[in-house]
Parts: sequence; structure tokens; C-alpha cells
Amino acid sequence: MPGLKRYVLELVATFFLTFTVLGAASQDVVIGVLAIGAAVTVLLLCGAHANPVLTLGAVVARRLPPAELLPYWAAQLVGALVGAALARLLVTAPAVTPLQGVGVVSLLGVEVVFAFALCFVVLDDRPWSGAAAGLTVVAAAAVLDPVAGSAFNPAPAFGLVVAGVTEWSTIWVYPVGCAAGGAIAGLVTRQARSRPG
Repeated sequence: MPGLKRYVLELVATFFLTFTVLGAASQDVVIGVLAIGAAVTVLLLCGAHANPVLTLGAVVARRLPPAELLPYWAAQLVGALVGAALARLLVTAPAVTPLQGVGVVSLLGVEVVFAFALCFVVLDDRPWSGAAAGLTVVAAAAVLDPVAGSAFNPAPAFGLVVAGVTEWSTIWVYPVGCAAGGAIAGLVTRQARSRPG
């Protein structure tokens, strides 16, 4: 797919994912988690990353040229901002405190581990990878119910802050933790593919 179409796809996909995440915040937890997992599945099956961490993982794994990283990230950031702005107008999402009885180190660890899991599943590059990624998000949310605000994706996490659902004080956790998890997944995938057999 030519570059501009890819960037438009990323913008639109990240818009819908961010809007879904903010809409899900106002729903029953189970329904919200299933909605986010379904959105991740559909968007990945459409060929979008909708997640700067997946793009980073693809670059590290040598599946995407490094020159594509910043344009993808720019499109994803714009999509997240537009999704957050529209959700703020249309959805009343309750405020979320990311650190509910856990420390910032725990939230950071959660982001690293589950960003790795999400990227690792997607970079496996099999026909069922999109569905597996959606189920990974559902499983992570089920395991991490006490750690409100975990995202495994800096774009909607940024959207949550912009929409006023969560605080600016912990925003750094998402790009740092998610990038670490995505980069490690990319390295592991690249090493696995470089071995014969």
C-alpha cells in the first residue's frame, strides 16, 4: 500500500481505537473490555497498527523501514487526538486514577509486559494474529482490573489524558513502558527469524 494510504489508515484506525477506549470507559467493565478487544482485532485485520508500539516493534523486527516510523507515529497521534476530542464531546467517561493501590513501578512493569505480549503476538504474522491480539488485550484487562489506566498503547493513553479521564502525571509511563515492551518484542522476533530452521 502506498505511503499516504498507510498513514491515512493509521490515522483512522487510531481514531476509532481511541474513541472506543474512551467509550468503553463509560460502560460495564466486561462490555468495555470486549469492545476494546474487538476493535483491536478488526483494526489489525484491516492492516493497521493503531499503536505506536506495534510500529516500533515492526521497525525493530525489520518488518517496516525506519523512515516510516515518524510518519506512522504522527498519523497515530493525530488520530488519537481527534478520537479523544470527539469522545469528550459525545461520551461521559468517569475519571480514572491509573495508580489504584499500586505504585508507578508496577504500572510501568504492566505496560512493559503486556506491550511486549501484544507486539509479540502481532509480529508473529499469522492469519490469526489480529484475533490473538484482541484476545491478548481482553486477557490483560481481565488480569489487570486493579491497575486502572493500563493501556499497552500510548496513543489512546494520551487520548485519555487529553479527554480529562486520567492525569498528566503518569503519561510518561505509557511511551516509556510500551516502547520498551515493543522494542523487546521486535528484537525477539528478529532473532527468532534470523535463526535457520
